[in-house]
Amino acid sequence: MLKSSKCNLYNKNEAELADLDECPIDPGGYFITRGTEKVILIQEQLSKNRMLVELDRNGCMTCYVARFIAFFFCTFNYFTNQII
Repeated sequence: MLKSSKCNLYNKNEAELADLDECPIDPGGYFITRGTEKVILIQEQLSKNRMLVELDRNGCMTCYVARFIAFFFCTFNYFTNQII
């Protein structure tokens, strides 16, 4: 990654960067692979967590902790308790 501790441009001052034909105001933080700049972007996906509680005919309560992501539904936890 440009200007990381493993890069040849690390800790170079403006004069040294100019001697190497590098832009002194370039912040770095990207990769160069086969002459092409590559940037890693972080993607965050928000989810909605919901608790679904049901009561069956026997008086048994069931709780699902569900997570909704875009158009997908995933159930992670399942709890059952007898109601007195």
